[in-house]
Amino acid sequence: MTSNFNLSESYFTWKHNLKNSYLIEEKTFCIFFEKKCIASLQIIISEISINNKVYKFGLISDAVTHDSYRKLGLFEKLLNYSYDYFKAKDFIFFIASGNKKSRKVMLKLNYINFFGGIIARKRIRYSRILANPFILVNFYLRSTKLNKKIIEINKEQYIEFINNNQSLSELHFLKSKPYMDWRLKKPIGVYKSLAINENGILKAVFIVQINRDLIYLKHFFIINDEVKYLDEILKYVDYLAIKDKRVKKIKVLHNNFKGYKEIFNKNNYNLYKDKNFILLKYLKSDFHINQSQINTLNYMKIDKNE
Repeated sequence: MTSNFNLSESYFTWKHNLKNSYLIEEKTFCIFFEKKCIASLQIIISEISINNKVYKFGLISDAVTHDSYRKLGLFEKLLNYSYDYFKAKDFIFFIASGNKKSRKVMLKLNYINFFGGIIARKRIRYSRILANPFILVNFYLRSTKLNKKIIEINKEQYIEFINNNQSLSELHFLKSKPYMDWRLKKPIGVYKSLAINENGILKAVFIVQINRDLIYLKHFFIINDEVKYLDEILKYVDYLAIKDKRVKKIKVLHNNFKGYKEIFNKNNYNLYKDKNFILLKYLKSDFHINQSQINTLNYMKIDKNE
């Protein structure tokens, strides 16, 4: 696959769990020609809770076709094959994002828009901070205070916090420790799992990825959506960016910024609609998710293909 698709061995080893290092469930379907894999489709076996009942679904995570065999409908063949495979195993739906070309194929196969997202971006301008002593002193005092509240946590604590507190939501994706172990070992950037600890009680958790000149706030979950904790998270991410000195941009992607927009505006983020909706295809004709359930969803992509 490395020679066919011009991607690094470390990427494929991680992405497809080739050494069985992670206890995740996944299926990779391949089309072979002359003993070479010319197209592949990876689907992560995942779980979702809907009104406290757990269902299995397929997360289309990775799809590649060799340059010499494009425009032959191979991606479509893989999608159709995987549809029949998982439908027979009582899965309820597929979800996917993908690029412009892959989305075109999926929409042709009756995938529908599931939900959209909002992108928040911010530029870090060191010259303005260094040129204003008042801003610099205020930043130092605020950072000192936040550093006493924000702690690094392990994946078990992260998963436990989310699973214990999102059960009130009608619709939520279940995250397991093996899944998080795998996702956060992506061989690009450095990941940190963090929490706001208020008098010994965790109030919010979040994951950041630091990759060269970009900090990506990959995920956050806050008890009762208390916006003051989001404000603290964003200010702490500012601190990480300025402390690193290489970072020029901060980025966040979330499905539902309702109630959060004011905090992002306050922290000088620009908000944009994500043009790429998460796509869904039902595997059961009698199964349906309604809009009120989608409105309670907390969804953030830890990986760009997720």
